[in-house]
Amino acid sequence: MKHSPTSPEFPEVFEDARRAWLAGRDEHAENLLMSVRHKAALENNTYNTTRSEIMLALFTLATDDEKRASAHLQAAQGNISADTLSWRARFWIAQSRLARRTEVDADIEPAPEMAPVEEDERIRSVAVELLVERATRARIRKNLDKAAQLLDEALEIARQTDPSVGAIWLERAHLAVSNMRWLEAQQAAQRAIAFYEQLEFPREQGRAMMSYAVDILPNLSQGHAAEPARILGEAKTVMAQTSTWRDASALRAGFRAWGRRIQDQAVGANVAAHIDALERESGQLTGNVAAAVDRADRHLGRAIGHLSLLEDEQQADFDKTRRDLLGIREVATSRSQELIRIGRRLSEVIEAAVVERHRIRKLIDLLAEIDASTDPTALGESAANMAARFLDADRVVIAQRSSSGDLEAIGQCERFVGAEASTNWRDAVRQCLGTPSSAPKSPHEP
Repeated sequence: MKHSPTSPEFPEVFEDARRAWLAGRDEHAENLLMSVRHKAALENNTYNTTRSEIMLALFTLATDDEKRASAHLQAAQGNISADTLSWRARFWIAQSRLARRTEVDADIEPAPEMAPVEEDERIRSVAVELLVERATRARIRKNLDKAAQLLDEALEIARQTDPSVGAIWLERAHLAVSNMRWLEAQQAAQRAIAFYEQLEFPREQGRAMMSYAVDILPNLSQGHAAEPARILGEAKTVMAQTSTWRDASALRAGFRAWGRRIQDQAVGANVAAHIDALERESGQLTGNVAAAVDRADRHLGRAIGHLSLLEDEQQADFDKTRRDLLGIREVATSRSQELIRIGRRLSEVIEAAVVERHRIRKLIDLLAEIDASTDPTALGESAANMAARFLDADRVVIAQRSSSGDLEAIGQCERFVGAEASTNWRDAVRQCLGTPSSAPKSPHEP
């Protein structure tokens, strides 16, 4: 394996690319890594070629493209054994993440053991990532004590600015969930969310928020009934520009389970499955084009690297060919993103149609229930109850004016006890009607 003596083990560009994809700047990250790989191929620097493939594998895993990740790992497989321990560790991390996604562990070797080097921050960072991945695998295998031990080690050696600190806290939250320690899980998840927000890593922040909303909040004590839907809504906003097809699908599943909007109950699993399939196929279309361009770029770089003497005109032709290749990927990515946007708008139209059908059906059922009522004195309470169900409201009051002009309730319904109990509904109605409040004024009021 040829290695340039002046080539550092961790070129700065690798860390720049990693922070770029964590920040949601995926195209920039991919361009950086492909440029490093192309330059390494031209120099016949097999070390940096292999390392670029490993970083591309980690990038495509972060963006939910397992097929491309597998191709990058296969390209790195033949040369990784001669590389340094830290890069063998990164290769194992990528292998392990891919195996967990595809549920195929047969070809995974035991994790390498490595100790952080005090003066080398990047080797320390790899050691932290390795400990977190080993802890995740231990938790999945129900070896919870081992997982806790590995996470303690990771937190002990990690610098506070290391991007993996958020992963440590999130994995601690998952471990606490496995042990059914809900308050501990809540605290760890909140620390992970705050960490990612501070570093401005929106995709990781949104994913941590989704996990918190779906896996932890529903298991806390009473008083959190509306929280999962609120946190999911915030997660959707946070990762609006960085979510993958899998993130979008997870958000929809979360809203169907915990959302309180009409469409969350109206859109069934069958409709949702078609929407998910549209986004998944659009994402895979982009991935297939990118994978084809990636293979061509890899082979082109190798071919040029083997041609030691090229005329300027020939070199220009090769450069133009490569620019054209990368242009195909950029156009395909742009068109696919537009297709996904159109698909999401179409999904909203489908949701709206399903919601209207659901609303009309529900209204007909509720009117039938009111029509079937035989007790006139209970009609107000029945109507309030049905209105709350139809509007999905926490509290409904049906009122009328008495002969003296005061407002009096003829029917009330509170779906969440105490949700609005402190609210003076009469003042709220008067405010809407523009009439003065009859409540006594404070002696301190003018």
